[in-house]
Amino acid sequence: MSKLLKILAYGCLVLLLLTIGFVTVNYTYISRLSSLEGVDFVHDTEWFDPVVTLKPVDNKKRFTISKEAVVEQNQQFAESLQYAEQIGSSAFLVWHNGKLVAQKYWKGETPDSYMQTFSIQKSIVALLIGIAIDRGDIQSVQDPVSKYIGQWIEMPYGEITIEHLLTMSSGLYLPPVDINNSFSAHSTKLSYSDDISKVARSLKQVKAPGTVFEYNNSNPQLLVDVLEAATGEKLADFLQEYLWSKLAANPAYVWLDDEGGTAHGFSYLIAKPEDLLGVGLMIMNDGKVDNQQVVSSEWIKQTTHPSKTNPNYGYLTWLGNPFKPMRTYRPGAKFGVIHSAPYLADDVIFFDGFGGQRVYIVPSKQLVIVRVGDVRFDFDDAMLPNAVIKAIELSE
Repeated sequence: MSKLLKILAYGCLVLLLLTIGFVTVNYTYISRLSSLEGVDFVHDTEWFDPVVTLKPVDNKKRFTISKEAVVEQNQQFAESLQYAEQIGSSAFLVWHNGKLVAQKYWKGETPDSYMQTFSIQKSIVALLIGIAIDRGDIQSVQDPVSKYIGQWIEMPYGEITIEHLLTMSSGLYLPPVDINNSFSAHSTKLSYSDDISKVARSLKQVKAPGTVFEYNNSNPQLLVDVLEAATGEKLADFLQEYLWSKLAANPAYVWLDDEGGTAHGFSYLIAKPEDLLGVGLMIMNDGKVDNQQVVSSEWIKQTTHPSKTNPNYGYLTWLGNPFKPMRTYRPGAKFGVIHSAPYLADDVIFFDGFGGQRVYIVPSKQLVIVRVGDVRFDFDDAMLPNAVIKAIELSE
């Protein structure tokens, strides 16, 4: 064999070995990316694997709606039902003054259907941080994150606190959004890698903490690390013990990055819409479920108080007031969510999941609304709450 052929053969062997090693190390990541085509991430919940099951309350009564109420809702909530159907909703629930007054499912879904609700998980994580503070596992939101997870990066612009992560003002670099799931994109790795904690910790600090609001999925993911370090429990175990088992009628599922690995803290909670309604009711009732204080009323106030860098954002939770025609997720962004009109109540609070997954809470109206369904980039955040508020005010 000539010297040139030997060099080529050696090079091919090295390339083959590197390829085999690359595929072996990144098998989970590659297999997930290769299976994305055609997946409906709201409804194809079986795609998410592995998951941890959250157990519900024993013998918790389910929300029910009478046949008479179904007839009544079709008249009273005609406008909101029409819009919900128009934007491809799968589930629409309205709770008002102590009872479920409207409930509608489309696309073959039923009250027994599970759905994945994207960033609603962020607001759940905020509640868990509050519970950890109430329990004394975490001393304060002013604690530096490094107190719990160590000095994971250089911070030339100052210490990042827990509150900075809760308010999306950490100053960490915000990578460009990649809707094509490019192999090397940070957002893709954060979703589909088998070590999402490592991905979240890889961002550099580029701004002073507490100065700019930038909606960054790595912030709540870092809070998962903080919570687990502070409590000595996995996020799913803590969530089940101190929240889900207090209010939910049904199991739910948390997606892990790998078997026995880390829970996604910024997205991917799989649940029934009625249990999302239950979380909203707890917020509306200042942290209480029935007569039990699950989350302190003080934490609910902090969570729903405007942050310094965004008056429409509290602790991983959105606030409807003040009015903005276009709600954006980073400074100068052209993409955002339309608000065609101001809310008809000044105290609208909401959990925002990608493309129109929503839990709206309006304490002054004793009102909670849940919408889950197709991802829509033309979703109008004002339509459903305002249509429902108008309907209940006409009936009073």
